[in-house]
Amino acid sequence: MASMAPPTRTKGSKYSVSTGMTATALASAQSTIRVMVYLMGYGGILDTLKAKAQSGVAVKVILDVGQRDVNQKYKTLLEAAGAEVHWSDARFPYMHAKVLIADSSAAVL
Repeated sequence: MASMAPPTRTKGSKYSVSTGMTATALASAQSTIRVMVYLMGYGGILDTLKAKAQSGVAVKVILDVGQRDVNQKYKTLLEAAGAEVHWSDARFPYMHAKVLIADSSAAVL
């Protein structure tokens, strides 16, 4: 099965969930990145978030407080790179969302 190239990003465009499309949206960010995820992991997305934070892009991340044991290492890595990282509100124990907004113009849901 051939992989599809991500769509061309235009102001207000939205991407569907896909690691390739997520990476494309992250790489295109020039000023801000907002991310909310259930579980973070090692790999291209984490690496890009860290690199963008180190380059001066304002990276803000919300990680699921219910997965604190798993996510703590990623929180530490992202904060060391300059990202602002918070735990989700404990009143909502099942925050299973995956959201990324780049430069307030591209979203991956």
